[in-house]
Amino acid sequence: MCGELGAAAVRICHGGKPSTAADSREGSTRSDTESADDVIVLSDFKVIRNDRAAGSRPAADHEGMIMMVMGAVRPGTIKIKATIAADEVDAALAAYHLSGSTARSHEIYFCEQPSQLGLLPLLDGAVILRVRHHPAGPGDVTVKLRPCQPEQLSGQWSAFRRSAHHKLLIKGEWAHDRHLTAASLVYSFPGDHLRQALRSRPHHPGRLFSTRQRRYLAECTATHVDLDGLYLLGPVTVQQWRLRVPRYDITAERWTILTPGDPPGLNLLELSVTAESEDAALVQPAFLASIRRRGLDPYAFQRTKTRYVLQHLVLSGRPRPS
Repeated sequence: MCGELGAAAVRICHGGKPSTAADSREGSTRSDTESADDVIVLSDFKVIRNDRAAGSRPAADHEGMIMMVMGAVRPGTIKIKATIAADEVDAALAAYHLSGSTARSHEIYFCEQPSQLGLLPLLDGAVILRVRHHPAGPGDVTVKLRPCQPEQLSGQWSAFRRSAHHKLLIKGEWAHDRHLTAASLVYSFPGDHLRQALRSRPHHPGRLFSTRQRRYLAECTATHVDLDGLYLLGPVTVQQWRLRVPRYDITAERWTILTPGDPPGLNLLELSVTAESEDAALVQPAFLASIRRRGLDPYAFQRTKTRYVLQHLVLSGRPRPS
């Protein structure tokens, strides 16, 4: 469950016996058989004191960390974000010395059921379906519940965190005054199978989602998701940099949608840092102030990035029907 905790919270980390849960084998486009040895449950985790010094554990380890007391969980880390609007993207790249530097690149697609009026029922129902395709190596398919309410992750989902092909990430996401909890079930998809599925005609994006993800949707949200009626929206080209500046390890992501013959139809830069939940209220204003000191306005773009991108894709006629 996602929820608020008192001061008695303790931190837990991986390291225990596996449970007996397993997924059944799925369609021919993926290998999703999971043995009992793949799954770790909360009752098998080691409990350690929440008194370590700040920065003593690499940020990459934080993704699997949660806080627990009496069955309630909330993120152990918070992703603090600021989106730089299109008219300042070039200035931001120069300010952080990213212009001309090497970035990791990938493509992302979203799956939605847009109405003729351009409405986004899944997003409005707090469900985000995303496909990430890397040029080389595996991609992934994500079912994200944002915001995640306390009662949504009950039963087996309050215990599940990781298996051979899946991981459940519970994170805080802060952008300006929007402080939300997101619970994402990520399915690692073989890169060649994902590439074939995205290139095939007609598209059948619903087939990309695993049996476990279908169960997650059925059991953890009241939003109706017709996986056979999805539209594939995209691609969005993403360039990612990781940089270290005084006091912060920053992830910079540039999202662009190219229109043939024209300048980019969409051009945004997101800057983010990860903070411990107990530190986030202090880190957020300091991080935003550090962006302003570089001559940028972290408050100019007030919309949520995902909604803005989805609306752009729908209105520009970029959906790919299944």
